[in-house]
Amino acid sequence: MNSFKKIFILCRKDKENDRYNNLEYQIKNCNVDKNLYQYYEGCWQDEIANMKYDENILVNQKFLNINPAERSLFMNHVNCLKYIKDDYKDGNFLILESDAIFETHFHKDNLKNLMNSVNSFNWDYMSLGRFTIELFSQEGYPKSQAKKLNNLNFYNENRMVCLEAILWNYKGIVKFLDLLKNEFKDKISLPIDCVLDELTQNNKLTTYWVTPSFFYQGSMTKKFKSHLRN
Repeated sequence: MNSFKKIFILCRKDKENDRYNNLEYQIKNCNVDKNLYQYYEGCWQDEIANMKYDENILVNQKFLNINPAERSLFMNHVNCLKYIKDDYKDGNFLILESDAIFETHFHKDNLKNLMNSVNSFNWDYMSLGRFTIELFSQEGYPKSQAKKLNNLNFYNENRMVCLEAILWNYKGIVKFLDLLKNEFKDKISLPIDCVLDELTQNNKLTTYWVTPSFFYQGSMTKKFKSHLRN
């Protein structure tokens, strides 16, 4: 099986203990191997103003017209991807946000089906959550014909459908970081999901939605208070 090389979880135990405890409960309940996942703590929204410039890390000075919570989320996603780029040479990596809720679909057999399927496609990242599927359906999505493999549906779309659970392959990570550096080198004025959408809609990144989904977003279902919105 072509498995995850690693699952990275964007979570600060000291700042969001309820989410951390829920993640630990879910990980234990789903029998996720402890060697398979790692917490990436990153920076919190009230810490970014004092960060010093480092050309190897995306820092606060790069942003314009997005709020501190969106900035820190953007920075944590990108800096986690930079960590992967520097520490690995290949593989598939799952990035989870702290409010990710595991669906009942998340179990060993379905994960095996997923990882046995992904190499059949040319892709950079895949959405494994489902937060905006219902919302986007009002705009005619999914617009592509489902490709069915191993009891899963893969939709090649021009936008992402979630941020709480993104599956990246290594070449997609490298491509995205290069695009971010070259096309957004001066200022970033959009949240990370909008930047990914823009690059995908311009055919610079390739994405798929996967259904049935493996995760959903706890903050948008009111399980947790949103860090991005009051």
